[in-house]
Amino acid sequence: MSEVSIKIICDNCGYELQESEKICPNCHSEQRRVFIQVCEKIHISCCQRLKAKNPQYPSDKKLRYDFIQGDVPSNITYNGRAKLKRIIDKDNDYYYEHVEDHKGNVIHHCEEPLSKHYNHGSAKKINDNSRKLD
Repeated sequence: MSEVSIKIICDNCGYELQESEKICPNCHSEQRRVFIQVCEKIHISCCQRLKAKNPQYPSDKKLRYDFIQGDVPSNITYNGRAKLKRIIDKDNDYYYEHVEDHKGNVIHHCEEPLSKHYNHGSAKKINDNSRKLD
């Protein structure tokens, strides 16, 4: 979002003028100097991801460790961004997810065995309580 500010000063004495003033009330000069300042705010975000695969497993089970950390899009924060840290470790049966807004308020936190992490968000739905690890 851009912010624009305008400042008009008398070129003769430096008195700050209003936009409607054509003549300086201080020195009666008609020479003016106009300063226009435009400020643009940008947001730079970064997200890192680390994947570890084991080639000895079949292609759909090669991914053994998945780590992601950084700024991600969010529908529930006012600025549309959230801080995410997620660890999925299949070999150690571990799932961790922590999401915060830009002020550090916790939006979501989950830490549990990966074998117990089902029926959450985009996790695949399972009809019975038996879940087989890769």
